[in-house]
Amino acid sequence: MSLTVVSCVLSILGTGLILFSWVFWKDVRSKLRMLVVFLSVSDMVISSGNLLGSFMLMAHLTPGTFEKYCEAQSFFTTGSSMVSFMFTMFIAIYLYLMVSKKTDAAVRLVPLATFLSIVIPLLIVSLAMAFGALGLSQYSSRIGWCWIAPGENIYGPPLSFSGRIVFWSFVAGKGVEMTAYLFTPILYFYIRREMNAQQYDSRLLNANVRMTLQDTERKLVLIPFIFLGLRIWGSLRYVGTLTENEFLSCNVVLAALQGVGDSGQGWANALLFCFFTRKVRVKIFECLCTCKKEAPQHPME
Repeated sequence: MSLTVVSCVLSILGTGLILFSWVFWKDVRSKLRMLVVFLSVSDMVISSGNLLGSFMLMAHLTPGTFEKYCEAQSFFTTGSSMVSFMFTMFIAIYLYLMVSKKTDAAVRLVPLATFLSIVIPLLIVSLAMAFGALGLSQYSSRIGWCWIAPGENIYGPPLSFSGRIVFWSFVAGKGVEMTAYLFTPILYFYIRREMNAQQYDSRLLNANVRMTLQDTERKLVLIPFIFLGLRIWGSLRYVGTLTENEFLSCNVVLAALQGVGDSGQGWANALLFCFFTRKVRVKIFECLCTCKKEAPQHPME
């Protein structure tokens, strides 16, 4: 639980750094960074909900009070998780279009991606709440947040009780998540291949351009690995729950990794798009140095 709290706090701080860079440094703004800002806001909602859920779980609330809170928390965190996965896939599509020199298509994609990534998850979680599918989840309650309710009042297709739970878990999260697992690494592979096919003679490039290309290539390698490295643990536990595999579903290490990973996309975004982006990294260090110089000196110094 403590690892989940730390990961949540770091993600909220990381999102704050991304928002700060967007608001105050106009020269780093771009269509891609706009999508990253939307992605980061959705990840901040997830982290905030998980953080509050962890505190509520540690507070040992009465079952009735916690269940009411759980439904509301599940609405926001489940919806934001789907928003995050959809923006992750659209960012990959945007990068592919830009690398393929289809700039007009990439620019047109941004408003469409924003609309679909927000409206579709909102409709899904609204339907899930209306059908009584959101609430305290046996799958994720150990690590402090809520998802699909195990109660008998879940409505849905004419399936068994467990079948309806599986149905809603795929509709309200796992379907989009599994699609992102497959789609994102494959598309980043094609992005790298397209970049390699357009290799420039490094002798014709100045040092700044070479460093920018190196930054881009480094991030293209890291993005799918970080994405899978953070998110895969919850999916392993989910598969263990479906298959009644106690090693996967009840493994304490996997539960801890899920607690860190599912809440950790915010600080991962900050690493990728702030500290691993040269232009932003330089501005951060310049800002820190300026603040240090302007700090008031002690009279005796």
